[in-house]
Parts: sequence; structure tokens; C-alpha cells
Amino acid sequence: MNSFLKKIFKNIIIIPISIITIVMILELLYLASDISKEQSSPDISTLNIILFILLNFILLTIYYFLVSFFKNKKLQNTHTSLQEKYTYKNKLLSEYKRAVDLGAIVSKADKKGMITYVNDAFIKISGYSEGELLGKSHSIVKHEDTPKETFKDLWKTILSKKVWQGDIKNRAKDGSVYYVFATIVPILNDKEEIEEFLSIRYDTTNLHKALDEANKAERSKSRFLANMSHELRTPLNAIIGFSQILLRRDKLDAKDKEYIKKINLSGDNLLRLVNSILDFSKMDENEMLAHPNDIAIKELFDEAIVMCEAQMLEKSITLNMFEIDEDITIYADKQLLKQALINIISNAVKFSKESSAIDISHKRQGTKHIFGICDYGDGMDTEDVDALFTPFKQGKNAHTNVIKGTGLGLAITHKIITELHRGEIWVESELGVGTCFYISL
Repeated sequence: MNSFLKKIFKNIIIIPISIITIVMILELLYLASDISKEQSSPDISTLNIILFILLNFILLTIYYFLVSFFKNKKLQNTHTSLQEKYTYKNKLLSEYKRAVDLGAIVSKADKKGMITYVNDAFIKISGYSEGELLGKSHSIVKHEDTPKETFKDLWKTILSKKVWQGDIKNRAKDGSVYYVFATIVPILNDKEEIEEFLSIRYDTTNLHKALDEANKAERSKSRFLANMSHELRTPLNAIIGFSQILLRRDKLDAKDKEYIKKINLSGDNLLRLVNSILDFSKMDENEMLAHPNDIAIKELFDEAIVMCEAQMLEKSITLNMFEIDEDITIYADKQLLKQALINIISNAVKFSKESSAIDISHKRQGTKHIFGICDYGDGMDTEDVDALFTPFKQGKNAHTNVIKGTGLGLAITHKIITELHRGEIWVESELGVGTCFYISL
């Protein structure tokens, strides 16, 4: 509307002013001509010119007054609009702050790390009053168990104008422990300099308590399994030993001999299960350690294959070994690595079809040794592959339905390779084609 009025005003005022100005110039020229003719007194034409000049002055004054009026009006409207926007933005910021304060533990600190603001949630969880916290360092709630490296990393990150996130253990005023997940953001001014630090935290104390309880339960389970396994080994060894003695007797008839064979086989299988549980418990309790040495790879595989030879002969399985040189050595714990290989080769035999083959290979990739053990059995689907290294879980096979075993062999193998040797183990399998285990050390 203002713009429209301004256009009308210009058309009404400027055109007459322009005409009057032209007339005035003509009159001035005429007056100059009269003066040159030495007229002694002003005539009517001179008076007209003076009136025109006066009128022109009045009109120009009115014009500039009206222009100034519209400009001031526009500035006033702009100012009002900006003030309304500013008020609205402030209202929004206040709402955002209220929302954050209600859901998080918030504090601010200056460039030196001294607290300049705390919300009610911070006061409540720490047990300190606002007066006790303001002007103090956040170390007032620091727990002595928190590693110094955590705070070194924290300060290094935020002083480089980056956001730091992490879990922190704190101590309240009454000595109780609480945990928070903190996000610390450097606030920069218009010169991109650090002005202050904003910290937003969430209470994770209950989560840590739940994790501690779970770890205690896991340790209790491991101790129970270890004790149970140890207690079972003594009678099992007696059963296996006496059954072997009975099998060597000539006077046994065929039926009795068959029964004793079954007792011996069952006892042997149960002892393997007990030993596996004991090994797994030791690993869970970090009681099993690796003692690496330089060992010949060919010798390592030869010893592992001997342990699986009877299984292979029973199914008429051929063994193919590729690129395994007698002079190649690896730095590893021989007994543990041999146990891992036995578990994998034994599994390969179990999956293999009658009169098929198992391929064993080795190759170097930079500083890494990569071993491959492949069978040509029925293969596995993705679900079974994903569960292979999970304790007490067993995959299904298309022909045998369920593979008999403890469900611990490959879980132990995974721990030996990844935890005790810091290596990698993975599986590639295809239904109807076969399965390959790969170890990288």
C-alpha cells in the first residue's frame, strides 16, 4: 500500500514541479533580456518569477517532507517486524532450553573449564548446591577410577574445536557413584574463537549396574562350569580306562564287547565335552594365555591331521595340501593353534561326503599368513554360518539333520585365533557346494 501511494505522490508532485521549473527558467531568461535593456524597476513578469520560485520552493519542501514521512514509516514498520521476529526467536530458544533442561544434565564452563551454569538435573544427581558448583572445575564430581587419559583426550578434542563424547564415572557429594554419557561442545564466537563449553549428559548409572550384574552372572556361570567339569573328569577317566581294559579281554562274547565299546565311546565323547567346557571357562576367565614361539607350519598341520586321521579313514576322505613349505614358520602358540586346526579339520570331515576330499592351503599376504581348510560337503546357509562361533549353538545339515557335537569347538577356536593370537577367522559356504574356513595370523 505504501509503495502504491508513493507512486501516486510522485506522479502528482513531480510533474507540476517540472513544469513550474521550466517556466521559471524561461522567465529568468526573459528577465535577463529586460535587464540587459536597462529596465530600472521590476515589472509584472519579475513578480511572477518570484512567485513561481516561492511556489516551487513550497512544493519541493512538501515533496521532501512526504518522502521523509514514508521512509520513516517504512523504517518503523521494519523495526517492528524485526522486533517481533526477535521476540519469537527468543521464545523458541527458551522452549528449546527448557526441553533440554528437563531431559538432560546440563552445564556450561568458561575457557578455563570453570563452571558458569548448571541446571537442576546436575544439582540433583551431584548432590551439590548451585553455589558449591559455580566457579569450580568439573573435577569436583570426578571419580578417582576414571583414567587420566580420558580427560587428556577430552581436553585435546574440545580445544581443537571438535565435539567430544564418552562415558564418565563420577562421584556425588555423598560419595555415591554415578555414570553419565557426556557430549561436550565448544561454543564459538563470530571470530571462530572458543567462547565457552556446553556439556549435555545423560544418566547411565542403571545401565552400568545391569552390565555389572550380567558380568557377575557370567563369571559365576564360568566358575560353575569349570568346577563341574573338573569334578566330572575323574569318574569319566575311570569309566574310559576300565572299559578299555575290558575290551582287551579275549573271553568276552560279541554282544558284551559291543556294549563295552558303546560305554567307551560315550565316555570318550563326554570327556571331550567336559574338556571343551573347561577350556571355554578358562578363556572366559582369562586364565588361558598364549605362549608363542617360532613353529614350522608344515609340522603344525601334520600333527593336527594325525589327530583326525581315523575320522578321515572311516569316510575314505582324501587330503590335499597346497603351498605348505617345510621351511615356513609362524610365531604362535603351537598347542593352542593345533587345537584350533583340529577343531576345524574335524568339522570339515564331519561335513564331508563319503570318498570326497579336504583341501588345506597356505599363502602369504604381506606380513600375514592365511590358511584355508575347505570341504566339499553340503554347505550351510547364512543363518548357520552366523551362528558357527556362538557357544553351545550347532548348525543343521541337509543330510544328517543335526551335527552331533558340543557346540563349543568352534567357539573355542574363535577365541584362540581372535583373542589369544589377535588374528582373524571367517567362513565362506554355499549350499550344495561346500564350506571353507580361513584363518589370518
